Amino acid sequence: MFRENKKHDQLRLLSFLNNLPPNVRKIISSSWAPTFYESIFRKIDESRFKDMYSKKYSRPNKPVNILVGLEIIKQLFNYTDDELLGAFHTDLRVMYALGLEDPGDVNLAPRTLYYFRENLVRYDIEHDTSLLKEVLKDISLDLTDKFKLDLSLQRMDSSMIEANIKRLTRLNIFVKVIHNFLKILQQHDLAGLPQDLQSLLKQENLDLSHKLKNEEAKDKLSQMAEYAYLLFERFRKVRRYRSKKEFKDLKRLVGDHLNVTGGPSPEVELKDLKDIPSGSLQNPSDPDATYRKKQGKHKGYVGNFSESCSKENAFQVITEVEVRPNNTPDTELLYSSLDDENSLVSQADELLVDGGYSGSKSEEVCEQAGIELHTTGIKAPSMVKRNKNLADAVIVDDVFKECPAGNKPYKQWYDEEKEYYSGRFKNEVCEGCPQLSECFVADRKSFFSYGFKKREYEVKKKRRELKDPEYRKFLNRRAGVESLVYMFFCKSGKRTRLRGLPRVQNSIICRAIGINLLRLINYTRNDDRTRKIKAASLPFSTIFADIRQLWGSIFKSPSINFMSGII
Repeated sequence: MFRENKKHDQLRLLSFLNNLPPNVRKIISSSWAPTFYESIFRKIDESRFKDMYSKKYSRPNKPVNILVGLEIIKQLFNYTDDELLGAFHTDLRVMYALGLEDPGDVNLAPRTLYYFRENLVRYDIEHDTSLLKEVLKDISLDLTDKFKLDLSLQRMDSSMIEANIKRLTRLNIFVKVIHNFLKILQQHDLAGLPQDLQSLLKQENLDLSHKLKNEEAKDKLSQMAEYAYLLFERFRKVRRYRSKKEFKDLKRLVGDHLNVTGGPSPEVELKDLKDIPSGSLQNPSDPDATYRKKQGKHKGYVGNFSESCSKENAFQVITEVEVRPNNTPDTELLYSSLDDENSLVSQADELLVDGGYSGSKSEEVCEQAGIELHTTGIKAPSMVKRNKNLADAVIVDDVFKECPAGNKPYKQWYDEEKEYYSGRFKNEVCEGCPQLSECFVADRKSFFSYGFKKREYEVKKKRRELKDPEYRKFLNRRAGVESLVYMFFCKSGKRTRLRGLPRVQNSIICRAIGINLLRLINYTRNDDRTRKIKAASLPFSTIFADIRQLWGSIFKSPSINFMSGII
C-alpha cells in the first residue's frame, strides 16, 4: 500500500538534531545537507511512484522520497550499498538531508534498497518510461524558475560507458550461453542430449579459449555452433523454456553468429566476423551491452548529456540524460531527446553539438522543433572536387537565382525526389569569367552545364560559415560540455558497477541530480561570500567617504586660509 512521507514538513520541538551543540549544528547547516533537503528532497513528487505499489490495504511502503534521495546520495558520493546504509543510520548530514530528526526514525535493510530498485526497473520497462528522469526534470525546472535560468541556448555531447562484464572470446560466448541454458533444463530433457554436451554442464572453468591451441579452438567453436543450433531447434517450441532469459540468449546467439541452410538436414556454419552485427550478445551477464569501435573498442553503453550554457545564468543546469546501447549513433540520440517529454532539450532555441550530430535529418528534425542546430563540424557525402565556389551561388526556394559571378542560367531544373539541381549557362557568359577555374560548371561545347545535390550545396555553405572567426568563437562555447561529462565519471570512472541498461540509466540520472546540487551549492556559497565581502567593506567605504567629504569641504571653505600667517 502506498503512503506519502509528510512527516518532515512538521518540525518537532524536541529532537536529537535540535539538542545538538551549537557548533555541531553550525557544521551541519553549512554543509550540503540543507541545500539537498530544500532543493532535492522536498521536490521529489512521491505520487509519481504510486502505481509501483499495491492498491490493497496492507503494510505501507518505506518512504519513497527517502529511497530516491538515498539513490542520489549514493551516486553523489560514489558510495557502495554498505557505505550508503552506514551513512544513512549514522551520518547526521544524511539524516538532515532526508528530513529525519532522530536516529532510528526510519530503519532500512539492504533488501529494501534492492526491492525498490527492482520494482523501479520493472515499472519503467512495463510502462516505457523513467520515473527518475521525471524527478530530474522536476528539479531542473524548479531551479530554472527559482534562479531565472535561460534554457534557450544549450549544448550536447555523448560519452561511452563501459559495461561491467568480462570480455569473452567468440568461443567463450557460445560456451557460456549453452552452459546457462543447460542449467535450466529438466533432468529428462537433459538426458536426451549428446554426452559431450551433458559433460559441459559439469565443467567449472568455462574459459576454454586459453586451454586450446588455435586449430583446436576453431574445431571446438564449430562443435559449439552445432550444439547451439541443436538446442535451439529441440526446445524452441517447448513452452516452459521459451520465456526464459537463458533461451532468449540462445536464440539471439544463433541469429547473430550462425548461417543455417538446407531443409530436413540443415547445414550450420559460422558467419564471418565482419557479418556479426554490433548489437550481438557480448556477454549473457549483460544482454543490453553492445559493441562499438570509436577511438578504441567498447562494450557497453553510450550516455547522451545536455545542459544550458547561457552566459547570463547564475549556474548551468542539466537538461537531458539518456543511456542507450553504445551502437546508437549520435544523431539518433538527438532525435530521441527531442521526442522525450521528460527532456528539456526541446525548450532550447539554439543547440550546440559536435559533428557527430550533424546531418540533413538532424537539421530537419531540429527545424521542426523550432531549434537552430549549430555544429562544430559536419558530416557530408563525397563531393565533386571542381566546385570551390559553390557556396557563393544564390539559391532561393530551390530556384537558382545567380551564380558566384552574378549570372543566371538560361535553363534550370530541380528534381524534388532526388533533391538535385541542374541547368545551363550560355558560352559567352562563362568563357570569359575570372572564376571559371574554380567554378562548378562543366564545358559542353555549345553551353556550360552544372549539376549538384542540394545537400552538397548546404554543406559547402556550412563549411564556409565555419571559417568565420566570430562564428567559431560562438561555437567554442560547446567545449564546456566536456567538463559536464567529466563530472559524471570523475569519481567512478567510465566502467559502471551495474548491469542492464535500465539500472545503468537510473544511476546516471541520479548523478545528474547530484551535479545540479553541487552547482547550486557552489553558486550559493560564492554568492554568500560576495555578499559578506561587500557587507564587510561597506562600513570602511562609508567612513572613508565621510572623511573625503569633510576634507573636501575644509579645503573649499573661503573662511580658511592656510597662507594667512605667512607674509
